[in-house]
Amino acid sequence: MGSIRAAGRGSLTALLMFLHGLCVCNVAHAYWISSPAEQSFAQETNPPVHAHRHIADVAGPAIRPVGSARQGDDWYAEKEHTNLPESAIEQFGVYEVAPGVYVHPGRHVHIDHPHRDDIANAGFIVGERCVAVIDPGGSVLQGSRLREAIRARTDLPICLIFNTHVHFDHIIGTAAFVSDIAAGAEVVGHAGLAEAIAANQAFFVEAFAAEMQTEEGRRVTLPRPVHAVETQADFDLGARPLTATAYPEAHSRTDLTVLDRKTQTLFTGDLVFRTRIPALDGSVLGWRDALAKLAGLDVAVWVPGHGAPTDDIEDALGPISAYLASLERETRAAIQSGQSLAEAKDSVAGETAQKWELHEYNHARNVSRAFRELEWE
Repeated sequence: MGSIRAAGRGSLTALLMFLHGLCVCNVAHAYWISSPAEQSFAQETNPPVHAHRHIADVAGPAIRPVGSARQGDDWYAEKEHTNLPESAIEQFGVYEVAPGVYVHPGRHVHIDHPHRDDIANAGFIVGERCVAVIDPGGSVLQGSRLREAIRARTDLPICLIFNTHVHFDHIIGTAAFVSDIAAGAEVVGHAGLAEAIAANQAFFVEAFAAEMQTEEGRRVTLPRPVHAVETQADFDLGARPLTATAYPEAHSRTDLTVLDRKTQTLFTGDLVFRTRIPALDGSVLGWRDALAKLAGLDVAVWVPGHGAPTDDIEDALGPISAYLASLERETRAAIQSGQSLAEAKDSVAGETAQKWELHEYNHARNVSRAFRELEWE
């Protein structure tokens, strides 16, 4: 798609940077798991449970909340989201990061926080004919609030719902769009997503019972994608072409990106993390390959799965690429030197990991995943 566009930092205000609350407390909260058989990985560390501060990254004129009375330049500037008044948090801010492209920033709270369903970025894109939703959030309630935000912006029908991967904080909110699906909206995902949803339905019901219920207390079944993307697929919202790209095993086994070609805005799903340490639930080698492919795209605005959107490719890809490179290199060295897994957790990529928030929660698990992958080379 051409060379990388050298975008300046000042043209886009980075939204909330937040941390993704990967729980490694017990199986019941192991939401990263792609299949129930992998839940044992979540038991490898046992961190204390508490909420962490929310970091804002402001680099220019503030992006305005859609449908919110709070529209000052300091709405998120230098504030801790967890310390905002509850009335402000309940406004469900939505921000226009490019013309017709909107993002609701997830908050930075721990997995045991009451608002754990609101920790991933959610978004939508408005075309001339219809609307596409990307990652409707971690509960039916969050999906409903996103749908209300869409309706506050446009009456156009919702025609596409993209799930960038199977993790609960991105996907459960899809159930709030059942009326749109009945009216013809298509759920789009990686070719492996339908199977992953089927494998995790019972687990989601057990581990995220509240998130899997409507306000009336009715348990939902997650909609399955009807459009399975093997490699790449094109869509059109009406003078608004989109391209969905599926990736081999990387962050997860079901990673998908969505590119709005009108503005060159890329929703990366969890292939990109900012500020909060990446969480490896797939292949460290595959993830590095995926990032190399992303680096070759012409992208004006990067919307990560977690963290602030940015127009700077180095901000988007530099830190996560460096972390994964260090994780691979030092894990391989530990294996070759005869270290055990327990020893590797204490020695591998510690300096690089400490540059990320929540490294004390997630880094050891990342080392474990990389170790188990690379020891069989």
